[in-house]
Amino acid sequence: MNNQRIEWIDTLKFIGMFYIYIGHLGAASGKLYPFVFSFHVPLFFFMSGLLYKKYEGLLGLAKKIKKSFIKIIIPYVVFSLIGIFVYTIKWNLPTERVNEMFMNAIFGIRNQVPITSLWFLPCLFIVIIYYSVLDYLVNNRFVIFILSFFVYCMTPCWWDGKPSLFLNIDSAAHYLSYFAIGVLLSKKVIIDWPASYESKYNIVASGVILISFLYFAYSFQNGTFSLFASIQQLNFRYIIFFLVTLIMFIPNIAIAYWIKIDAFKKLGRNSILLCGTEQIVKVILPTLFAVVGLKIQYKDPLQAVLFTSMCFVFSYFTIMRIYETASFRALIKNTK
Repeated sequence: MNNQRIEWIDTLKFIGMFYIYIGHLGAASGKLYPFVFSFHVPLFFFMSGLLYKKYEGLLGLAKKIKKSFIKIIIPYVVFSLIGIFVYTIKWNLPTERVNEMFMNAIFGIRNQVPITSLWFLPCLFIVIIYYSVLDYLVNNRFVIFILSFFVYCMTPCWWDGKPSLFLNIDSAAHYLSYFAIGVLLSKKVIIDWPASYESKYNIVASGVILISFLYFAYSFQNGTFSLFASIQQLNFRYIIFFLVTLIMFIPNIAIAYWIKIDAFKKLGRNSILLCGTEQIVKVILPTLFAVVGLKIQYKDPLQAVLFTSMCFVFSYFTIMRIYETASFRALIKNTK
């Protein structure tokens, strides 16, 4: 399961990245902005958990951490350097500001990294370390999930929600539960679940998908957690929010399984590229249009969707081609 690409997960990664690009356009995305922000980050930790591969023994743990460092942190460093270079040229930044960006990139703290979308990479690296260490010590997926879910539910007691620790150590503890539930449900989601809703006679699976789509539509119009706004007890709210977020994954999994578009799969296979170059593309693309006297605007949700689509088309035909021949990508492949 871990040695072969799962095409619908590649498509799901593309869908998730589309949500992230949309969400990062802020208020211009209208209702799409709070809607996608309610679940798109947990979705990526969940997908990463689905694809988690266990390594046996202490040497296996060290090997897992080393591979994760090469696959995640090296691209983080490379994309941070490229992004800082582009920002420096684009806005003619002074040395003090450039030095500040370098320092922020080193610490990798969410909301402080110069290339904002890149915070996810060091956070994912720490999540993998958390889970791998627990896997080595506990060696029970269900127990690990319970432990991580307890930490998640107790978030109000140990964290004020403001990321402040090196490489997002605090955020990683919060998101670990989504990774852990992904590992726990990997066989069900990757093998059993798609097979069950392929069956024409599986009424239960069809009913679950239908209800999830209805709630998906309701959430877009009214807010993902609006039905539970009256719940005052914080820990209980976290439990409800976690379950609702999982429900929001279901329509996306179904859509990803049904869509058979090769370009989406290819983009999804390069999700680290899309994460690493999001802000860079959003700077370069309007600049290219400005060179020929055109101005890109995205002041409403439809314009935001169209601009996001343009970003992916641009990445597909330019940056992705360059990335596929990059030496560090070859290095990453050789470590798998």
